[in-house]
Amino acid sequence: MKNLDVAHLVTGVTTEDDFDMAVAAYENGDFPSAAKLFQKLAEGGDQEAQINLARMILDGKAPGMDRQVAVDLLKKAEANGSDDAKDMLAGLN
Repeated sequence: MKNLDVAHLVTGVTTEDDFDMAVAAYENGDFPSAAKLFQKLAEGGDQEAQINLARMILDGKAPGMDRQVAVDLLKKAEANGSDDAKDMLAGLN
């Protein structure tokens, strides 16, 4: 029996779709929507979403989120093996 993506069954949207929608929102200048989508993915452990949301925060494009949230996201991504997150953290010090 094929494994089903529970998130897809519940919401009708896969995390890949969410990521693509977040990127599209960002590229269209809809930063609040992009941040919300990246945050949802980041909370689920998506490294790229963690890094992208951290970049948005550090660039002032994620309303209501402060630098510490960005640092925490980067630490999570680094803990999961992201060299990009490691480099970004090093650049913050």
